[in-house]
Amino acid sequence: MAGFLVLSGGGEFQKGLEQADQFALQQAGGKEAKVLIVTAGTNGTLLANNGLNWLRGLGATTVETIPLPDHAGANREDTAALLAGANLIYLAGNNPLILFETLHDSRAWTAIRQAFAGGATLVGANAGGMVLMEHLYDPDNAKIRAGLGMFPDTVFIPQFNGPGRKWAAHVQKLVPKALLVGIDEKVAIGGRGNDWQVLGRGWVTIYRQGKPYKYQGGQPFKMNP
Repeated sequence: MAGFLVLSGGGEFQKGLEQADQFALQQAGGKEAKVLIVTAGTNGTLLANNGLNWLRGLGATTVETIPLPDHAGANREDTAALLAGANLIYLAGNNPLILFETLHDSRAWTAIRQAFAGGATLVGANAGGMVLMEHLYDPDNAKIRAGLGMFPDTVFIPQFNGPGRKWAAHVQKLVPKALLVGIDEKVAIGGRGNDWQVLGRGWVTIYRQGKPYKYQGGQPFKMNP
């Protein structure tokens, strides 16, 4: 059975997301789960180190970072082997396009999919959640691009209580039939299949056929009722 997914709306590795990250650790097997933090680009090291300290602070005993400088780095066999054996994989990154270009059609991404199919938990934080969708919104150019495709006909918008909300109307015009998932900063959702729960204090807004449905902290919901 495929593993659990966690999508967070930003503010990763900071206070406010304790519940989400503890949920991810629990679903991955507990504090002894093998955790890998994946970042992309030349500026990913600081974010990865923040994640290392944060998750260790939550009690995780086996945490490693995998900063991927470029697509060639994501194609390394040793990197793919590490990812394939992980219990919890944390995708984080400030720039969704860099993360997508790094992972797309790489050994690393194949290994992540294999680990998830085998039961590993996968966290998509902020840009990490954006790239997992079929549709990836590029805010710099106000265009829709292809994402990694784990969520068919879906767009993820993080920081929905801030700049992300301003994207929603335009995104709906670009892909009017797509499911739009908007998550506030320092809020997450966790689930598998159609069954999800809001993790943290704040709101999640799901647009189905253009109509918004709002869910708050602790509330369970169906992604597609």
